[in-house]
Amino acid sequence: MPFDIRQYHPKWKLIRKLIKENRAKGKCEHCGLVHNSYAMRGGFAPAPAFIVARLYGLVKDGFKEIEARKLVGIAKVVLTVAHLDHDITNNSFSNLKCLCQRCHLQHDKADNWNRRRYGKDYKDKQEVLFIIVPKSNKKKGKVVEMPPPHTHHYA
Repeated sequence: MPFDIRQYHPKWKLIRKLIKENRAKGKCEHCGLVHNSYAMRGGFAPAPAFIVARLYGLVKDGFKEIEARKLVGIAKVVLTVAHLDHDITNNSFSNLKCLCQRCHLQHDKADNWNRRRYGKDYKDKQEVLFIIVPKSNKKKGKVVEMPPPHTHHYA
């Protein structure tokens, strides 16, 4: 999902660099793929050398690299930094993780679905989704608010 850099911390580029280069050493902290390497489409496996050689052969023959990657079925690995709690204001290093684009999409899958379904501010609205009137308090007119539902995070 595209992001607006203006919503992030003023030193986000430095924070991102520290996570990607110093802590993760240029590898995805979930699957271990290396930044700017090639991986098979649809999986976490690095691309075998003969397929990468085929890619370079196609590029040498005049194909653009992006077209050649589609033909041989590989993708370039790009590392990103994910907020584990999906809160872009929480830049604690324990809340940040260096992930390749596939792992980052898997991490954000439920949150992205909720944003599309309920709007970008769905977390602010979910606290008042459920108001339950228990049977015992119905006659007295008391209203009890339930806490927000638990948000599941799948790795």
